[in-house]
Amino acid sequence: MFSTAVIAKVIKEFSGNLFLYPGGTIAPLLQECKNIGVNLVVSKNEQGAGYMAIAEAQLNHKPSFAAVTSGPGATNIITPLADAYYDSVPLIAITGQVGTPDLERSSEIRQRGFQEVPIVNMVKEITKEVFQPRTIEELSDAIHNAYIISNEGRKGPVLIDLPMNIQLQEIDNKKLGSLLKLDTLTVEKKVKGEIDQNTISKTIDVLNNAQKPLVLIGGGAQEEWQDIRTILEKTNIPVISSLRGLGVFNGLKSYGWIGHTGTPWANKILFEADCVLVLGSRLDVRQTGSETKTLDEKKVIHVDIDSNELKECRVKNTIKINVPILEYLNLIDSKVNKFTNLEWLSRVDEIKFSTLMQDDAGVANGVNPSDVLKYIDKNTNDKMTLFSTGVGSHQHWTSRYINFDNKMKKIFTSAGHGTMGFGLPTALGLNYLERDSRVICIDGDGSFQINIQELALINELNLNLKILVMDNSRLGIVSQFQNITFGKDPTTGDFLNPDFVEIAKAYKLEAYYIKEYDETIISQWLNSEKAALLHVKVKHDAPISPMLLGGQKLNEMWQYEG
Repeated sequence: MFSTAVIAKVIKEFSGNLFLYPGGTIAPLLQECKNIGVNLVVSKNEQGAGYMAIAEAQLNHKPSFAAVTSGPGATNIITPLADAYYDSVPLIAITGQVGTPDLERSSEIRQRGFQEVPIVNMVKEITKEVFQPRTIEELSDAIHNAYIISNEGRKGPVLIDLPMNIQLQEIDNKKLGSLLKLDTLTVEKKVKGEIDQNTISKTIDVLNNAQKPLVLIGGGAQEEWQDIRTILEKTNIPVISSLRGLGVFNGLKSYGWIGHTGTPWANKILFEADCVLVLGSRLDVRQTGSETKTLDEKKVIHVDIDSNELKECRVKNTIKINVPILEYLNLIDSKVNKFTNLEWLSRVDEIKFSTLMQDDAGVANGVNPSDVLKYIDKNTNDKMTLFSTGVGSHQHWTSRYINFDNKMKKIFTSAGHGTMGFGLPTALGLNYLERDSRVICIDGDGSFQINIQELALINELNLNLKILVMDNSRLGIVSQFQNITFGKDPTTGDFLNPDFVEIAKAYKLEAYYIKEYDETIISQWLNSEKAALLHVKVKHDAPISPMLLGGQKLNEMWQYEG
């Protein structure tokens, strides 16, 4: 057997799935995976393999695996690596590489081996670690260390670059046994932070003395959301979230998500709070806007596992707690009094129920995006429903109008890297892994076409995916930005799209089209026993409104005026 049997064994033991696009320099690994029964899922582009693997990692909160060949295969998986890095996803990407004799050439020579690229140097800034083993022993160390590193502390991607001649080295069962260290990977490694009891006590005092406290939940709270929710519910403090934290706290005291295109009432509540407990969120510019003075004047307790995020936080004078979220909450549990200030509790309810969305302002001669999404939301409460989105206006309409405070609904979207083309392959991964759940991909006409080729996998994998394409014949959110900022939207404002219904039919999918709101057709699509696509023609200039623009305060969001 080849040395890559070591990697195949780890994949088999801890996932069972390898998402891939094949090629010559990754073939030895694929052969060994096939020999021991790893499920090999072949995408139509390396990006597709990366995003299907990301779906698995986000579902299970543990490392997943993607494999591609060298050269263009390796460069095509860079975007999923960046997504995994910025959204803290434990993806292990394995790339084939030319043999070590070709790698040991003079640095003045651009390329010696066919399809050779310096992928190690190319991805160092968007991975937690990169390995390029030069011996069998280093190959074994690489896969074991990659699994641990990707999953400990703040999670993130690791790349293993496998030279062809190292993959092809023969080993026997005895050698394989000596190289495998599976028991070292079964012990969950919890990172312990540095606890300053005086600081912990200070935060308890701050929370107990606050008149208008608020909790902000970020993506760092996703894995242990049930325990986090249990503790937070005892406090009776209102909760808002970032986009990545959407749905983590699905309780009665949940008040939407903040930011550039967040729910306007969440922004207003954050503006009025006097104390904010931030759990696993970066407080980046998309959340707070460029103006941070309002937050600088509040008491902000910032809990994060990544010390660098605490050091470089844009908000000044925060109380920094560098421990895992649940560890911190366990320390303050029973010490924080149940919040009972009816004036503040009534005020947050008043803000939530008196603040209106405005996304449909002026919409005519097309379908209101909110009407379709509200119908979907109302009719997907019977079973677990997993939503994926691309990036664009449709992403924010979805986040606003689908109620992710419902524990039967989860969203998977590209936040930090903001990748168009994320939606379809991620939905495929979700549907492949969670066949008992309903999976819906909500995409825009621009984002959908980035990885449209992955439609072929739906029938190959016998999936029942539902796809909604919101077509406004423009790159909506960028076009909106250009119009607001420059008065024009060159290159983004008017596209001649293909017939998405005919494309879906070419891939042997059921397909529907509406240009006016029609619940009968939407219902047929949603309840079809087969995979189906719904092409919705929305108004060309349907806006995201209100929106937090640069320099605006959280309570002063821009309003669409037609």
